[in-house]
Amino acid sequence: REIYNNQRPHEALAMQTPAQRYRMSLRPMPTSLAPIEYSERDHVITVGWNGFVKFQGHKLRLSSALHRLPVALRPDDLHDGCFDLYFCHQRFMRLDMNALTASN
Repeated sequence: REIYNNQRPHEALAMQTPAQRYRMSLRPMPTSLAPIEYSERDHVITVGWNGFVKFQGHKLRLSSALHRLPVALRPDDLHDGCFDLYFCHQRFMRLDMNALTASN
């Protein structure tokens, strides 16, 4: 690490080392993050162990990275039975309840 960051020049950095090019951010890191909030029309559920959630009688696998975090299922006004899944402001999945089998 010492050699890579401080001694060895990099062609992509105009033959400078990463330590020579590094600039500290002017933006301070927040001491705590704001709570996650969703719209009243959203169905908010907390992701369980191994990334699973239950919604309308179906067990769905989302992501274990979301364990213990709230996600929102937002109904699609144009397509009955379809939901967009959000974490904070980021849509990460589309769910069509009509396409799920009874065993899910």
